Amino acid sequence: MVKRQRVSVEDDLTGGTGDINPQFMNVFAIQTGVDAAQTVEYTLPKPVIGTSKTHATIIEVLKVFFQVSTLSIRKQNNASDLSIFLGTKDPGVSPYARDSSCFAYYQMDMREVWVAGAGESIDAVAYKEEPHIFDCTDGSGHGVLIASDTIFCTVDSSNTNLMNSGSAKILYRYKTVGLLEYVGISQGQSS
Repeated sequence: MVKRQRVSVEDDLTGGTGDINPQFMNVFAIQTGVDAAQTVEYTLPKPVIGTSKTHATIIEVLKVFFQVSTLSIRKQNNASDLSIFLGTKDPGVSPYARDSSCFAYYQMDMREVWVAGAGESIDAVAYKEEPHIFDCTDGSGHGVLIASDTIFCTVDSSNTNLMNSGSAKILYRYKTVGLLEYVGISQGQSS
């Protein structure tokens, strides 16, 4: 009698590759004051697939599609910017894209244009390609691994004189990693 080989739930879902088809998650943040940084915490989706004693299932971010509110300079001889950041920890009052916990960001800058001799400024128009796509993958298609339970979405701006907003549509998939790799990623993202 031929024994039937037992197929795991993960193999049944993925055909044995271990990769789960990509999914989308939406996050957004709206400033509560003019040009005031605003951070919102989001709980990441939990995989339905069980984990074993030697492996953990975490999220792999592939791409992020950003959209932000429109900037408008009001003839103030200044520069304005609007940024949206995604990270694995709360950035506090000073979010920066160069922080190691930030895994995706978009920043739009505008400069006011002056016409020589006219004494009157012309509002600059920012060219925005919306949505802005931030690719989190390397050349082989591997994305950024997120081992935390939450992510943070921050919108920040300066000199806009507006309460701005930003949203991000995150393309992710689940990935199974060894426990040692999971612990290393988790410790790196929490410090």
